[in-house]
Amino acid sequence: MSSSEALVLPERMAQYVDAGRLRDNFHNHPESQRDLSGGQQLAVQEIRACLEQLPLFHYTDSGDFPGRFMERGILPSSRLSGCRTNTYGLDRHFGLDQFVFSSLYLRNAYHYGAKMLSIDPQLKIIDTMLVTPHDLNDTVHTAKTDPNNLSKEDCRKIDAYFDSMMFGADWLDILARQALDLFVEKMRTSRDEVEEGVEMALLPLGFDLCYGEWKHYGAIDPGNIVDTYDCSRDILENPCADDDVISMAWLPHGLVLSKYRLLDDGAVMSTWHDVLSSHDVEGVDVKALRQFWKRIGELALS
Repeated sequence: MSSSEALVLPERMAQYVDAGRLRDNFHNHPESQRDLSGGQQLAVQEIRACLEQLPLFHYTDSGDFPGRFMERGILPSSRLSGCRTNTYGLDRHFGLDQFVFSSLYLRNAYHYGAKMLSIDPQLKIIDTMLVTPHDLNDTVHTAKTDPNNLSKEDCRKIDAYFDSMMFGADWLDILARQALDLFVEKMRTSRDEVEEGVEMALLPLGFDLCYGEWKHYGAIDPGNIVDTYDCSRDILENPCADDDVISMAWLPHGLVLSKYRLLDDGAVMSTWHDVLSSHDVEGVDVKALRQFWKRIGELALS
């Protein structure tokens, strides 16, 4: 029996999903059912390997930052007392308060706090990391919905939420397929950028891609916290401060959120192409990235 088959989830959540259902949800996803050529399948595998290296980010407004986290790790809200959390009655009903939430990218993340913790990328593929496309609160109002008095529509939405839940490792495959589509579209519509060369060292994934809500069952150990960032002041002055942190973490893997560097103070925003042309960025091998995306293009068209 694999470790995923031995996964024991909170009781009420387990009424909706188990290891088998989580795998079925992946296979039932429209992206996983879409036929790809042999070359496209290889391209997806290579893009997935890049996505696997991207860190997750946890957001907080804790006053004891980063001290408490470096000492105790990132705790689920069920283990926090006297702290403001973003888990409510319906979340607790299903045991979601026993998970630590994070994301590859989260729009309006500063609502959760302007302090960020970067999490070991390898946690994305362990069996205690689950993903849904969206927060339960985006489906059903978790603060106002009484779990003991659910309407038929509430039940339908909750069913759909758990039908979308899968292992993080499988969600990476979904993202890789979507990233390949973005790359192919970029090849078709931006020939001038392709000819420019260096720009194609980086694929902008964009702000509208569904990166998913990542949830780790249980605490995240201090040893799995890679770095910490306090963007409090920057975010007040520029809400894109956290976006810049994320793109910097993605650069070595040939990915960014946007082609533009959003924190640029000039009248005309600079691009990450400008950054790589003007500066040596640690861990970024532009030549290797250009070769990588050239190979992806060849595979995608084969």
